[in-house]
Amino acid sequence: TATATPTSPSGTATSTATVTATPSPSQTPTRTPSPTPSPSPTKILGALNSPITTPSQTPIAINANTTPAPTPIPKNLNFRAIGTGTDANGAVTGIGTEFVRGTQKVIIVFDFQNMANDAYIQHTWFREGVNVYFDRLQWTTPGSGLASMSWTPDGGLIPGLYEVRVSMNDQPQFVANFLIR
Repeated sequence: TATATPTSPSGTATSTATVTATPSPSQTPTRTPSPTPSPSPTKILGALNSPITTPSQTPIAINANTTPAPTPIPKNLNFRAIGTGTDANGAVTGIGTEFVRGTQKVIIVFDFQNMANDAYIQHTWFREGVNVYFDRLQWTTPGSGLASMSWTPDGGLIPGLYEVRVSMNDQPQFVANFLIR
């Protein structure tokens, strides 16, 4: 469990954010096969029947309309649910995407996979498109499992459309949206 309590310029606490993680049993990692070395250079005959040595390569097709595929961002965090509390067993309660005025706290639940202790989790909360909260915490539960994060502003959440963007080491992982009526 990592808890951060940011302070205002005057030094008083303004809100509280918490990230809690529960690891799952260990899993056996999959092995990636080693690349196969390319064959040795072959000789071809060039102009004037002189031998030319060139390495074996896959020909490159030149096409002005071809765009290389982007490298996918690794997804170690996957959104699960949004709720307003937890019961005595730690299960999330009040699951939904619309909540009533006066809701004090919203909990974002997510799965984590293959996490390392040196990872950083960032969560940025927006209300009606305006950044209302940001926090960055070092991850402390290696492996895989279930986790949650929450933010409790002073006075509770005011009505509006909220968006929570979650990143790991500055790489986007997921976005969660909810409405306070």
